Amino acid sequence: MLQSLMEQSAASSRPRLSDAVVGRSSAGFQNLTALPSNISAIEAAMRFVDGTCVFLALSGPSGWGKSHLLVAVTEQLNRAHPGSATVVSALQWLKQSGRDTVPVLLIDDIQDVMSHPRTKYQFRRKLDLRVRTGRPTLVAWNQAHACKYCRSLLPSSRQWVFANIAEPRSGERELVVLQIASRMGLQLSKPIARLVAKHLHGNGRSISGALQRLRMAKSDWTLDNDVLEACGLLSPYLLGSEGWDPRDQVQEAVSGTLGGSEGGVRPSDVSCYLLLGEMGISESEVADFMRVSPSAVYTRAKNVRTSLSDPQVKTLVDACRNAVLRGFREE
Repeated sequence: MLQSLMEQSAASSRPRLSDAVVGRSSAGFQNLTALPSNISAIEAAMRFVDGTCVFLALSGPSGWGKSHLLVAVTEQLNRAHPGSATVVSALQWLKQSGRDTVPVLLIDDIQDVMSHPRTKYQFRRKLDLRVRTGRPTLVAWNQAHACKYCRSLLPSSRQWVFANIAEPRSGERELVVLQIASRMGLQLSKPIARLVAKHLHGNGRSISGALQRLRMAKSDWTLDNDVLEACGLLSPYLLGSEGWDPRDQVQEAVSGTLGGSEGGVRPSDVSCYLLLGEMGISESEVADFMRVSPSAVYTRAKNVRTSLSDPQVKTLVDACRNAVLRGFREE
């Protein structure tokens, strides 16, 4: 009967890998970003949904979509048969009393039962009953934990299909950034998406936090100048990340454009103006970088701002700004 349930789910709304790749898949799968680093895991999850894979073991690093994939599977199964699938943590599952009657079970964080021999034994014994009765089960664990130890929890290991989500490579991170932004209703220019992907280190949750910071300011970040403001808002996430610093990029672009003082404008003054006035980096952060006092930063930026009425000064400042923007586009 249970196998029939899974087959009916497959017939009614079977997800296809090709749809996930181009973002057309239904229910929970539509919010997944199919990448070389996770595509085998998504494919295995889809086979679990359509019933061709009964026991699936999924591993992956924290924050890169493992738990999100479990939710997508649960939504897809419950879309056809409400209440047929449940996702729960390993420790929560062990605490549940009474008979295990869930038709399709997804268990996350199974590494948490490894810390004590008793919980490890209880988990394996309870899981063995599901395997012997042929009830579809998906288990997942954090890749930071040794795979061989988590595999040791699985009874009849030859019946399991193993899949892994790897941490996205640098080129894939930009697609992840754009996908998360799209789910937030956030429009990003390519330089901003590349900036976040390349210089904001951490996992998917870190990216979500940074993009939420942008979303609180506005939803459309597609103008050329927006990358400057974005750098300022994201400075807590970016400053000093592996040696890259947007303040260096501004200063180098300004120095390369002006060379020395031109039209009575010093490169350091223009840098202060762009960093403080247009990027929105705090006076203290600019002061630390320029090795001057916060009051000096404010004075220098103010001098440039009040001089913009002079066409020659404005032309020079515009040239510096364009050089900075060009640097971000070519990053």
